Amino acid sequence: MLHVWKKLEGIHKLLLLIPGVEILSGSGLLLRYTRRIVIPEDVSSDLSRLSIYALLVRSLQIFESEYQAYSIDSWANLAAYLPFLGRSFLPNLQCLIVNSSASLIVGMSWVGIFLSPSLVEIELPTNSENSQAWIPESEASALLASVAVRCPSLRAITILPRSDEERGGSGPRRSMATFSYEYITSMTSLQALTIGKYMIQPKSLKNIGLLPALQTLAIHDPPEKVALAVFDARLPEHLFPSLRHLQLHRINACEIALLWRIDTLVKRLTHVDIKTVSPEKEYVYEPGRKGLESWLPELFRNSPSIHHLSIGCHPSFPGGLQTLPTSSLLTIFNLPLESFSFTLNRTLDLDNFCRQLAKSCPGLWRLHIPYVSVTLSLLAEITGHFKYLEHSGADVSWTSELPQKGESGWLYSSGFLTCLEYSPARLYHSSSEISTLDMAIYFLTVWPNLRHVRPTEGWSRSDTIPGKVSEIVSSVHEAVLCACATCARRTESLEYESAWSLFKKVSPETAHSYSYQFGSGFDLGPEIDFTQLTNEFLPGDLGPMFDIGSLNDWPGDEPLQ
Repeated sequence: MLHVWKKLEGIHKLLLLIPGVEILSGSGLLLRYTRRIVIPEDVSSDLSRLSIYALLVRSLQIFESEYQAYSIDSWANLAAYLPFLGRSFLPNLQCLIVNSSASLIVGMSWVGIFLSPSLVEIELPTNSENSQAWIPESEASALLASVAVRCPSLRAITILPRSDEERGGSGPRRSMATFSYEYITSMTSLQALTIGKYMIQPKSLKNIGLLPALQTLAIHDPPEKVALAVFDARLPEHLFPSLRHLQLHRINACEIALLWRIDTLVKRLTHVDIKTVSPEKEYVYEPGRKGLESWLPELFRNSPSIHHLSIGCHPSFPGGLQTLPTSSLLTIFNLPLESFSFTLNRTLDLDNFCRQLAKSCPGLWRLHIPYVSVTLSLLAEITGHFKYLEHSGADVSWTSELPQKGESGWLYSSGFLTCLEYSPARLYHSSSEISTLDMAIYFLTVWPNLRHVRPTEGWSRSDTIPGKVSEIVSSVHEAVLCACATCARRTESLEYESAWSLFKKVSPETAHSYSYQFGSGFDLGPEIDFTQLTNEFLPGDLGPMFDIGSLNDWPGDEPLQ
Protein backbone atom coordinates (compact mmCIF):
# COMPACT_ATOMS: atom_id res chain seq x y z
CA MET A 1 0.00 0.00 0.00
CA LEU A 2 2.85 2.38 0.77
CA HIS A 3 4.08 2.31 -2.85
CA VAL A 4 0.84 4.04 -3.92
CA TRP A 5 2.00 7.19 -2.18
CA LYS A 6 5.36 7.26 -3.95
CA LYS A 7 3.70 8.51 -7.15
CA LEU A 8 0.57 10.47 -6.25
CA GLU A 9 -2.00 11.63 -8.81
CA GLY A 10 -4.37 14.26 -7.43
CA ILE A 11 -3.62 16.52 -4.45
CA HIS A 12 -7.05 15.92 -2.88
CA LYS A 13 -5.83 12.48 -1.79
CA LEU A 14 -3.10 14.17 0.23
CA LEU A 15 -5.25 16.93 1.71
CA LEU A 16 -7.80 14.43 3.01
CA LEU A 17 -5.16 13.41 5.56
CA ILE A 18 -5.72 16.78 7.29
CA PRO A 19 -8.51 16.58 9.91
CA GLY A 20 -11.57 18.61 8.93
CA VAL A 21 -10.74 18.98 5.23
CA GLU A 22 -13.66 18.33 2.88
CA ILE A 23 -13.50 17.52 -0.83
CA LEU A 24 -16.78 18.27 -2.61
CA SER A 25 -17.46 17.16 -6.17
CA GLY A 26 -19.15 19.52 -8.60
CA SER A 27 -22.38 18.70 -10.40
CA GLY A 28 -23.60 19.31 -13.90
CA LEU A 29 -21.84 18.89 -17.22
CA LEU A 30 -19.40 21.78 -16.78
CA LEU A 31 -18.58 21.21 -13.10
CA ARG A 32 -18.38 17.42 -12.92
CA TYR A 33 -14.56 17.50 -13.09
CA THR A 34 -14.23 20.27 -10.48
CA ARG A 35 -13.46 19.41 -6.87
CA ARG A 36 -14.05 22.05 -4.22
CA ILE A 37 -11.57 21.92 -1.36
CA VAL A 38 -12.77 23.23 2.00
CA ILE A 39 -9.96 23.93 4.51
CA PRO A 40 -10.99 24.53 8.15
CA GLU A 41 -9.99 27.88 9.67
CA ASP A 42 -8.67 26.31 12.86
CA VAL A 43 -5.34 24.59 12.28
CA SER A 44 -5.52 21.05 13.61
CA SER A 45 -2.80 19.96 16.01
CA ASP A 46 -3.07 16.37 14.80
CA LEU A 47 -1.11 16.13 11.56
CA SER A 48 0.36 12.72 12.31
CA ARG A 49 -1.17 10.96 9.29
CA LEU A 50 -0.13 13.73 6.91
CA SER A 51 3.39 13.77 8.35
CA ILE A 52 3.77 10.01 7.84
CA TYR A 53 2.51 9.79 4.26
CA ALA A 54 4.00 13.10 3.12
CA LEU A 55 7.46 11.62 3.60
CA LEU A 56 6.67 8.88 1.06
CA VAL A 57 5.68 11.10 -1.88
CA ARG A 58 8.38 11.40 -4.55
CA SER A 59 6.23 12.43 -7.54
CA LEU A 60 3.10 14.58 -7.37
CA GLN A 61 0.72 15.17 -10.27
CA ILE A 62 -1.45 18.09 -9.19
CA PHE A 63 -4.63 17.05 -10.99
CA GLU A 64 -6.01 13.55 -11.22
CA SER A 65 -6.59 14.05 -14.97
CA GLU A 66 -6.00 16.78 -17.54
CA TYR A 67 -9.70 17.68 -17.43
CA GLN A 68 -9.86 18.16 -13.68
CA ALA A 69 -9.89 21.43 -11.75
CA TYR A 70 -9.78 22.41 -8.09
CA SER A 71 -11.33 25.34 -6.32
CA ILE A 72 -10.18 26.19 -2.82
CA ASP A 73 -12.02 28.33 -0.29
CA SER A 74 -8.94 29.80 1.39
CA TRP A 75 -5.28 29.62 0.35
CA ALA A 76 -4.41 31.32 3.64
CA ASN A 77 -5.96 28.48 5.64
CA LEU A 78 -3.90 25.95 3.69
CA ALA A 79 -0.68 27.94 4.04
CA ALA A 80 -1.22 28.09 7.80
CA TYR A 81 -0.25 24.41 8.00
CA LEU A 82 3.24 24.96 6.58
CA PRO A 83 4.92 26.03 9.87
CA PHE A 84 3.79 22.77 11.44
CA LEU A 85 5.30 20.73 8.59
CA GLY A 86 8.80 22.21 8.52
CA ARG A 87 7.99 24.75 5.76
CA SER A 88 7.33 22.02 3.20
CA PHE A 89 4.28 19.85 2.65
CA LEU A 90 6.30 17.14 0.91
CA PRO A 91 9.91 17.19 2.18
CA ASN A 92 11.09 14.39 -0.15
CA LEU A 93 9.25 15.49 -3.31
CA GLN A 94 11.40 15.16 -6.45
CA CYS A 95 8.97 15.66 -9.36
CA LEU A 96 6.07 18.14 -9.49
CA ILE A 97 3.71 17.97 -12.49
CA VAL A 98 0.93 20.37 -13.49
CA ASN A 99 -1.02 18.33 -16.02
CA SER A 100 -4.01 20.54 -16.84
CA SER A 101 -3.83 23.57 -19.14
CA ALA A 102 -7.43 24.49 -18.31
CA SER A 103 -6.49 25.06 -14.66
CA LEU A 104 -2.96 26.33 -15.18
CA ILE A 105 -3.24 29.59 -13.24
CA VAL A 106 -4.67 27.74 -10.23
CA GLY A 107 -2.02 25.10 -10.80
CA MET A 108 0.69 27.73 -10.42
CA SER A 109 -0.60 28.48 -6.92
CA TRP A 110 -0.32 24.80 -6.07
CA VAL A 111 3.25 24.76 -7.39
CA GLY A 112 4.11 27.55 -4.96
CA ILE A 113 2.68 25.56 -2.06
CA PHE A 114 4.64 22.39 -2.86
CA LEU A 115 8.06 23.84 -3.73
CA SER A 116 10.73 21.96 -1.80
CA PRO A 117 14.55 21.83 -1.60
CA SER A 118 14.34 18.19 -2.71
CA LEU A 119 12.68 19.03 -6.06
CA VAL A 120 14.67 18.11 -9.17
CA GLU A 121 11.93 18.50 -11.82
CA ILE A 122 8.99 20.87 -12.39
CA GLU A 123 6.83 20.07 -15.41
CA LEU A 124 4.11 22.37 -16.69
CA PRO A 125 1.96 21.66 -19.80
CA THR A 126 3.83 21.63 -23.12
CA ASN A 127 0.87 21.48 -25.54
CA SER A 128 2.07 24.81 -26.91
CA GLU A 129 -0.67 25.07 -29.57
CA ASN A 130 -3.14 25.60 -26.73
CA SER A 131 -3.03 29.23 -25.59
CA GLN A 132 -4.02 28.10 -22.09
CA ALA A 133 -0.66 26.35 -21.70
CA TRP A 134 1.12 29.72 -21.79
CA ILE A 135 1.62 31.54 -18.49
CA PRO A 136 1.44 35.34 -18.13
CA GLU A 137 4.96 36.70 -17.77
CA SER A 138 4.31 38.18 -14.33
CA GLU A 139 3.19 34.76 -13.04
CA ALA A 140 6.17 33.06 -14.65
CA SER A 141 8.65 35.52 -13.14
CA ALA A 142 7.14 35.12 -9.68
CA LEU A 143 7.39 31.34 -9.97
CA LEU A 144 10.98 31.42 -11.22
CA ALA A 145 11.97 33.76 -8.39
CA SER A 146 10.58 31.30 -5.82
CA VAL A 147 12.12 28.29 -7.55
CA ALA A 148 15.56 29.93 -7.67
CA VAL A 149 15.50 30.36 -3.88
CA ARG A 150 13.64 27.25 -2.70
CA CYS A 151 14.80 24.56 -5.18
CA PRO A 152 18.61 24.63 -5.28
CA SER A 153 18.83 21.09 -6.73
CA LEU A 154 16.40 21.62 -9.62
CA ARG A 155 17.58 19.83 -12.79
CA ALA A 156 14.60 20.25 -15.16
CA ILE A 157 11.85 22.82 -15.63
CA THR A 158 9.16 23.25 -18.28
CA ILE A 159 7.60 26.70 -18.45
CA LEU A 160 6.01 28.62 -21.35
CA PRO A 161 5.73 32.32 -20.43
CA ARG A 162 3.84 34.81 -22.62
CA SER A 163 3.51 38.56 -22.55
CA ASP A 164 1.18 40.07 -19.96
CA GLU A 165 -0.17 42.26 -22.74
CA GLU A 166 -3.16 41.19 -24.78
CA ARG A 167 -2.27 38.64 -27.42
CA GLY A 168 -2.19 40.20 -30.84
CA GLY A 169 -1.00 43.51 -29.34
CA SER A 170 2.36 45.18 -29.71
CA GLY A 171 4.33 42.08 -28.75
CA PRO A 172 6.15 40.88 -25.64
CA ARG A 173 7.79 43.19 -23.18
CA ARG A 174 11.49 42.55 -23.59
CA SER A 175 12.54 43.89 -20.18
CA MET A 176 10.25 41.45 -18.37
CA ALA A 177 11.60 38.58 -20.48
CA THR A 178 15.15 39.42 -19.45
CA PHE A 179 14.01 39.70 -15.83
CA SER A 180 12.73 36.11 -15.90
CA TYR A 181 15.98 34.70 -17.18
CA GLU A 182 18.05 36.42 -14.54
CA TYR A 183 16.40 33.97 -12.15
CA ILE A 184 17.18 31.03 -14.42
CA THR A 185 20.87 31.97 -14.47
CA SER A 186 21.09 31.21 -10.75
CA MET A 187 19.83 27.62 -11.25
CA THR A 188 23.29 26.15 -11.62
CA SER A 189 22.11 22.52 -11.41
CA LEU A 190 19.64 22.91 -14.29
CA GLN A 191 20.12 20.25 -17.00
CA ALA A 192 16.90 20.55 -19.05
CA LEU A 193 14.93 23.70 -19.93
CA THR A 194 11.73 24.04 -21.98
CA ILE A 195 10.73 27.60 -22.90
CA GLY A 196 8.85 29.76 -25.42
CA LYS A 197 10.42 31.17 -28.58
CA TYR A 198 9.84 34.84 -27.96
CA MET A 199 12.11 34.66 -24.90
CA ILE A 200 15.09 33.85 -27.14
CA GLN A 201 16.67 37.31 -27.24
CA PRO A 202 20.27 38.52 -27.00
CA LYS A 203 20.49 39.03 -23.24
CA SER A 204 18.25 36.14 -22.20
CA LEU A 205 20.07 33.73 -24.53
CA LYS A 206 23.38 34.72 -22.96
CA ASN A 207 21.89 34.13 -19.50
CA ILE A 208 20.75 30.64 -20.50
CA GLY A 209 24.14 29.95 -22.06
CA LEU A 210 25.84 30.59 -18.72
CA LEU A 211 24.17 27.54 -17.15
CA PRO A 212 27.09 25.13 -16.66
CA ALA A 213 25.08 21.88 -16.60
CA LEU A 214 22.39 22.61 -19.23
CA GLN A 215 22.23 19.58 -21.56
CA THR A 216 18.76 19.89 -23.14
CA LEU A 217 17.04 23.01 -24.50
CA ALA A 218 13.51 22.86 -25.99
CA ILE A 219 12.00 25.91 -27.70
CA HIS A 220 8.28 26.21 -28.54
CA ASP A 221 6.52 28.66 -30.85
CA PRO A 222 3.61 30.50 -29.16
CA PRO A 223 0.05 30.41 -30.59
CA GLU A 224 0.22 34.12 -31.44
CA LYS A 225 2.53 35.14 -34.25
CA VAL A 226 5.76 36.39 -32.69
CA ALA A 227 8.92 36.59 -34.78
CA LEU A 228 12.28 35.57 -33.38
CA ALA A 229 14.31 38.57 -32.28
CA VAL A 230 17.12 39.61 -34.62
CA PHE A 231 20.52 39.63 -32.93
CA ASP A 232 24.21 39.11 -33.52
CA ALA A 233 24.91 35.39 -33.94
CA ARG A 234 28.51 35.80 -32.72
CA LEU A 235 27.98 34.90 -29.08
CA PRO A 236 30.94 34.15 -26.77
CA GLU A 237 32.48 30.72 -27.31
CA HIS A 238 32.22 29.73 -23.63
CA LEU A 239 28.40 29.72 -23.63
CA PHE A 240 26.38 26.47 -23.63
CA PRO A 241 29.35 24.29 -22.56
CA SER A 242 27.18 21.21 -21.83
CA LEU A 243 24.36 21.61 -24.37
CA ARG A 244 23.92 18.38 -26.37
CA HIS A 245 20.16 18.17 -27.08
CA LEU A 246 18.16 20.80 -28.99
CA GLN A 247 14.41 20.51 -29.65
CA LEU A 248 12.52 23.00 -31.84
CA HIS A 249 8.71 22.83 -31.96
CA ARG A 250 6.67 24.56 -34.72
CA ILE A 251 9.47 27.01 -35.52
CA ASN A 252 9.53 28.76 -38.92
CA ALA A 253 12.22 27.39 -41.23
CA CYS A 254 14.13 30.66 -41.68
CA GLU A 255 14.22 31.06 -37.88
CA ILE A 256 15.70 27.58 -37.56
CA ALA A 257 18.38 28.68 -40.03
CA LEU A 258 18.97 31.80 -37.91
CA LEU A 259 19.50 29.71 -34.78
CA TRP A 260 21.96 27.49 -36.65
CA ARG A 261 24.16 30.48 -37.34
CA ILE A 262 24.87 30.71 -33.61
CA ASP A 263 27.93 28.47 -33.48
CA THR A 264 28.21 28.31 -29.71
CA LEU A 265 24.58 27.12 -29.50
CA VAL A 266 24.83 24.24 -32.00
CA LYS A 267 28.47 23.18 -32.34
CA ARG A 268 28.39 20.56 -29.53
CA LEU A 269 24.97 19.08 -30.29
CA THR A 270 24.56 15.30 -30.48
CA HIS A 271 20.72 15.05 -30.50
CA VAL A 272 18.48 17.31 -32.62
CA ASP A 273 14.67 17.14 -32.89
CA ILE A 274 13.08 19.62 -35.31
CA LYS A 275 9.32 19.97 -35.81
CA THR A 276 8.83 22.75 -38.32
CA VAL A 277 5.57 23.99 -39.85
CA SER A 278 4.41 23.41 -43.42
CA PRO A 279 5.41 26.19 -45.87
CA GLU A 280 1.88 27.56 -46.21
CA LYS A 281 1.67 28.07 -42.43
CA GLU A 282 4.93 30.00 -42.08
CA TYR A 283 4.44 33.61 -41.01
CA VAL A 284 8.15 34.51 -41.08
CA TYR A 285 10.11 33.72 -44.24
CA GLU A 286 12.51 35.14 -46.79
CA PRO A 287 11.22 35.89 -50.30
CA GLY A 288 11.52 32.83 -52.49
CA ARG A 289 12.47 30.53 -49.60
CA LYS A 290 9.64 28.81 -47.78
CA GLY A 291 9.78 25.47 -46.03
CA LEU A 292 12.69 23.73 -44.36
CA GLU A 293 13.55 21.96 -47.62
CA SER A 294 14.99 25.20 -49.00
CA TRP A 295 17.27 25.62 -45.98
CA LEU A 296 18.53 22.05 -45.53
CA PRO A 297 21.66 22.42 -47.70
CA GLU A 298 23.13 24.97 -45.27
CA LEU A 299 22.00 23.48 -41.96
CA PHE A 300 24.16 21.29 -39.68
CA ARG A 301 27.50 22.31 -41.20
CA ASN A 302 28.60 23.66 -37.82
CA SER A 303 27.18 20.67 -35.88
CA PRO A 304 29.64 17.89 -36.73
CA SER A 305 28.75 15.63 -33.79
CA ILE A 306 25.03 15.02 -34.35
CA HIS A 307 24.31 11.30 -33.84
CA HIS A 308 20.52 11.43 -33.50
CA LEU A 309 18.54 13.61 -35.94
CA SER A 310 14.76 13.89 -36.28
CA ILE A 311 13.25 16.28 -38.84
CA GLY A 312 9.50 16.51 -39.24
CA CYS A 313 6.52 18.73 -39.90
CA HIS A 314 3.88 19.80 -37.42
CA PRO A 315 1.12 18.84 -37.62
CA SER A 316 2.34 15.48 -38.87
CA PHE A 317 0.41 14.49 -41.98
CA PRO A 318 1.47 13.24 -45.43
CA GLY A 319 -0.70 15.57 -47.50
CA GLY A 320 1.17 18.27 -49.38
CA LEU A 321 4.64 16.95 -48.65
CA GLN A 322 7.19 17.81 -51.27
CA THR A 323 9.50 15.64 -53.34
CA LEU A 324 13.02 16.19 -52.11
CA PRO A 325 16.11 15.38 -54.19
CA THR A 326 18.84 13.43 -52.45
CA SER A 327 21.32 16.19 -53.36
CA SER A 328 19.69 18.53 -50.83
CA LEU A 329 20.63 16.13 -48.02
CA LEU A 330 24.39 16.27 -48.48
CA THR A 331 24.99 18.09 -45.19
CA ILE A 332 23.00 15.36 -43.42
CA PHE A 333 25.07 12.63 -45.09
CA ASN A 334 28.18 14.23 -43.59
CA LEU A 335 26.91 13.66 -40.04
CA PRO A 336 27.94 10.58 -37.98
CA LEU A 337 24.29 9.53 -37.64
CA GLU A 338 23.17 6.56 -35.57
CA SER A 339 19.45 7.42 -35.66
CA PHE A 340 17.64 9.33 -38.42
CA SER A 341 13.94 10.18 -38.63
CA PHE A 342 12.83 12.12 -41.70
CA THR A 343 9.16 12.98 -42.26
CA LEU A 344 9.39 16.04 -44.50
CA ASN A 345 8.71 14.40 -47.83
CA ARG A 346 6.63 11.63 -49.36
CA THR A 347 9.00 10.37 -52.06
CA LEU A 348 12.74 10.01 -52.37
CA ASP A 349 15.13 8.48 -54.84
CA LEU A 350 15.01 5.70 -52.31
CA ASP A 351 17.73 3.38 -53.55
CA ASN A 352 20.22 6.21 -54.06
CA PHE A 353 19.22 7.75 -50.75
CA CYS A 354 19.75 4.52 -48.79
CA ARG A 355 23.02 3.71 -50.52
CA GLN A 356 24.48 7.13 -49.76
CA LEU A 357 23.16 7.15 -46.20
CA ALA A 358 24.53 3.66 -45.49
CA LYS A 359 27.90 4.59 -46.94
CA SER A 360 28.21 7.85 -44.99
CA CYS A 361 26.58 6.57 -41.77
CA PRO A 362 27.72 2.94 -41.38
CA GLY A 363 26.73 2.88 -37.70
CA LEU A 364 23.06 3.78 -38.33
CA TRP A 365 20.80 1.60 -36.16
CA ARG A 366 17.48 3.45 -36.59
CA LEU A 367 15.87 4.75 -39.80
CA HIS A 368 12.36 6.24 -39.78
CA ILE A 369 10.87 7.35 -43.13
CA PRO A 370 7.10 6.90 -42.53
CA TYR A 371 5.87 8.70 -45.66
CA VAL A 372 8.00 6.73 -48.09
CA SER A 373 5.91 3.94 -49.61
CA VAL A 374 7.79 0.64 -49.85
CA THR A 375 6.89 -2.84 -51.04
CA LEU A 376 7.99 -5.87 -49.05
CA SER A 377 10.76 -6.65 -51.53
CA LEU A 378 12.00 -3.05 -51.50
CA LEU A 379 11.96 -3.08 -47.71
CA ALA A 380 14.34 -6.03 -47.76
CA GLU A 381 16.66 -4.11 -50.09
CA ILE A 382 16.60 -1.08 -47.77
CA THR A 383 17.51 -3.05 -44.66
CA GLY A 384 20.19 -4.87 -46.63
CA HIS A 385 22.04 -1.59 -47.16
CA PHE A 386 22.47 -1.00 -43.42
CA LYS A 387 24.63 -3.52 -41.62
CA TYR A 388 23.57 -2.59 -38.08
CA LEU A 389 19.99 -1.37 -38.60
CA GLU A 390 17.84 -2.49 -35.65
CA HIS A 391 14.76 -0.27 -35.97
CA SER A 392 13.05 0.71 -39.23
CA GLY A 393 9.88 2.65 -39.97
CA ALA A 394 8.23 3.07 -43.39
CA ASP A 395 4.88 3.19 -45.19
CA VAL A 396 4.78 -0.55 -45.85
CA SER A 397 2.52 -1.80 -48.64
CA TRP A 398 0.90 -4.88 -47.14
CA THR A 399 -0.86 -5.67 -50.43
CA SER A 400 2.36 -6.05 -52.40
CA GLU A 401 3.22 -9.55 -53.51
CA LEU A 402 5.93 -11.52 -51.79
CA PRO A 403 9.12 -11.84 -53.82
CA GLN A 404 9.60 -15.06 -55.75
CA LYS A 405 11.61 -17.69 -53.93
CA GLY A 406 14.98 -18.56 -55.37
CA GLU A 407 16.48 -22.04 -55.42
CA SER A 408 17.49 -21.64 -51.79
CA GLY A 409 14.31 -19.81 -50.75
CA TRP A 410 13.97 -16.14 -49.83
CA LEU A 411 17.20 -14.23 -49.41
CA TYR A 412 18.30 -13.17 -45.97
CA SER A 413 18.51 -9.36 -45.60
CA SER A 414 19.50 -8.38 -42.07
CA GLY A 415 20.22 -10.16 -38.83
CA PHE A 416 20.12 -6.95 -36.78
CA LEU A 417 16.58 -5.71 -37.49
CA THR A 418 14.45 -6.27 -34.38
CA CYS A 419 11.62 -3.74 -34.83
CA LEU A 420 9.58 -2.73 -37.89
CA GLU A 421 7.12 0.16 -37.67
CA TYR A 422 4.51 0.84 -40.35
CA SER A 423 1.87 3.46 -41.11
CA PRO A 424 -1.51 2.15 -39.88
CA ALA A 425 -3.43 4.34 -42.37
CA ARG A 426 -2.83 1.92 -45.26
CA LEU A 427 -4.54 -0.96 -43.50
CA TYR A 428 -8.06 0.42 -43.64
CA HIS A 429 -8.43 1.00 -47.37
CA SER A 430 -6.74 -2.09 -48.72
CA SER A 431 -6.95 -5.86 -48.64
CA SER A 432 -4.56 -8.62 -49.51
CA GLU A 433 -4.72 -12.15 -50.84
CA ILE A 434 -1.32 -13.00 -49.37
CA SER A 435 -1.33 -15.70 -46.72
CA THR A 436 -0.48 -14.28 -43.31
CA LEU A 437 1.51 -17.41 -42.53
CA ASP A 438 3.51 -17.11 -45.75
CA MET A 439 4.24 -13.51 -44.90
CA ALA A 440 5.32 -14.45 -41.37
CA ILE A 441 7.70 -17.09 -42.72
CA TYR A 442 9.04 -14.50 -45.18
CA PHE A 443 9.66 -12.08 -42.30
CA LEU A 444 11.43 -14.74 -40.21
CA THR A 445 13.61 -15.69 -43.15
CA VAL A 446 14.54 -12.21 -44.36
CA TRP A 447 14.84 -10.64 -40.87
CA PRO A 448 15.47 -13.59 -38.54
CA ASN A 449 15.89 -11.45 -35.42
CA LEU A 450 12.71 -9.41 -35.95
CA ARG A 451 10.72 -9.27 -32.70
CA HIS A 452 8.19 -6.45 -33.13
CA VAL A 453 5.91 -5.38 -36.00
CA ARG A 454 3.86 -2.40 -34.84
CA PRO A 455 2.20 0.84 -36.05
CA THR A 456 4.20 4.06 -35.91
CA GLU A 457 1.60 5.69 -33.71
CA GLY A 458 -1.78 4.97 -32.23
CA TRP A 459 -3.58 1.66 -32.00
CA SER A 460 -3.86 -0.98 -34.68
CA ARG A 461 -6.23 -3.94 -34.59
CA SER A 462 -4.64 -7.33 -34.03
CA ASP A 463 -6.78 -8.90 -36.77
CA THR A 464 -5.01 -6.92 -39.51
CA ILE A 465 -2.30 -8.54 -41.63
CA PRO A 466 0.62 -6.93 -39.75
CA GLY A 467 -1.10 -7.60 -36.45
CA LYS A 468 -1.24 -11.32 -37.19
CA VAL A 469 2.30 -11.35 -38.55
CA SER A 470 3.51 -9.62 -35.38
CA GLU A 471 1.85 -12.23 -33.17
CA ILE A 472 3.42 -15.10 -35.11
CA VAL A 473 6.89 -13.54 -35.20
CA SER A 474 6.90 -12.73 -31.49
CA SER A 475 5.51 -16.18 -30.65
CA VAL A 476 8.32 -17.93 -32.51
CA HIS A 477 10.93 -15.98 -30.58
CA GLU A 478 9.05 -16.58 -27.34
CA ALA A 479 9.13 -20.32 -28.03
CA VAL A 480 12.88 -20.22 -28.60
CA LEU A 481 13.57 -18.16 -25.50
CA CYS A 482 11.42 -20.53 -23.43
CA ALA A 483 13.40 -23.39 -24.89
CA CYS A 484 16.61 -21.63 -23.96
CA ALA A 485 15.42 -21.28 -20.37
CA THR A 486 14.44 -24.95 -20.32
CA CYS A 487 17.84 -25.91 -21.68
CA ALA A 488 19.55 -24.00 -18.91
CA ARG A 489 17.74 -26.20 -16.39
CA ARG A 490 17.59 -29.54 -18.23
CA THR A 491 19.90 -29.98 -21.20
CA GLU A 492 18.34 -33.33 -22.02
CA SER A 493 14.87 -31.80 -22.40
CA LEU A 494 13.05 -33.08 -25.49
CA GLU A 495 10.98 -29.87 -25.45
CA TYR A 496 14.13 -27.83 -25.80
CA GLU A 497 15.58 -30.08 -28.50
CA SER A 498 12.41 -30.07 -30.57
CA ALA A 499 11.81 -26.32 -30.39
CA TRP A 500 15.44 -25.49 -31.00
CA SER A 501 15.78 -27.84 -33.96
CA LEU A 502 12.62 -26.46 -35.52
CA PHE A 503 13.85 -22.91 -35.05
CA LYS A 504 17.21 -23.73 -36.63
CA LYS A 505 15.43 -24.99 -39.72
CA VAL A 506 13.03 -22.04 -40.04
CA SER A 507 15.45 -19.29 -39.06
CA PRO A 508 19.06 -20.47 -39.38
CA GLU A 509 20.61 -17.00 -39.14
CA THR A 510 18.95 -16.34 -35.79
CA ALA A 511 19.82 -19.82 -34.62
CA HIS A 512 23.44 -19.14 -35.43
CA SER A 513 23.37 -15.93 -33.39
CA TYR A 514 21.79 -17.74 -30.42
CA SER A 515 24.41 -20.48 -30.68
CA TYR A 516 27.14 -17.88 -30.72
CA GLN A 517 25.73 -16.19 -27.60
CA PHE A 518 25.00 -19.28 -25.54
CA GLY A 519 27.75 -21.65 -26.61
CA SER A 520 27.95 -25.23 -27.73
CA GLY A 521 25.00 -26.28 -25.57
CA PHE A 522 22.84 -25.28 -28.53
CA ASP A 523 24.70 -27.37 -31.11
CA LEU A 524 22.52 -30.48 -31.14
CA GLY A 525 23.82 -33.53 -32.92
CA PRO A 526 22.10 -35.95 -35.34
CA GLU A 527 21.01 -38.28 -32.53
CA ILE A 528 17.80 -36.31 -31.91
CA ASP A 529 14.68 -38.40 -32.43
CA PHE A 530 12.53 -36.23 -34.71
CA THR A 531 9.78 -38.84 -34.79
CA GLN A 532 8.74 -37.56 -31.36
CA LEU A 533 8.40 -33.94 -32.53
CA THR A 534 4.78 -32.75 -32.40
CA ASN A 535 2.93 -29.48 -32.76
CA GLU A 536 2.44 -29.20 -29.02
CA PHE A 537 5.75 -27.37 -28.79
CA LEU A 538 4.47 -24.55 -31.03
CA PRO A 539 2.55 -21.66 -29.41
CA GLY A 540 -0.81 -20.45 -30.67
CA ASP A 541 -1.47 -20.73 -34.38
CA LEU A 542 2.08 -21.58 -35.39
CA GLY A 543 1.33 -25.22 -36.13
CA PRO A 544 -0.03 -24.63 -39.67
CA MET A 545 3.18 -22.83 -40.59
CA PHE A 546 5.20 -26.00 -40.57
CA ASP A 547 4.82 -29.48 -41.99
CA ILE A 548 5.97 -31.30 -38.88
CA GLY A 549 5.80 -34.66 -40.65
CA SER A 550 8.38 -33.56 -43.19
CA LEU A 551 10.90 -33.21 -40.39
CA ASN A 552 10.66 -36.84 -39.32
CA ASP A 553 13.23 -37.88 -41.91
CA TRP A 554 15.46 -34.89 -41.28
CA PRO A 555 18.88 -36.30 -40.36
CA GLY A 556 19.58 -33.71 -37.70
CA ASP A 557 21.66 -30.59 -37.48
CA GLU A 558 25.25 -30.06 -38.33
CA PRO A 559 27.02 -28.33 -35.44
CA LEU A 560 27.05 -24.59 -36.11
CA GLN A 561 30.53 -23.24 -36.65
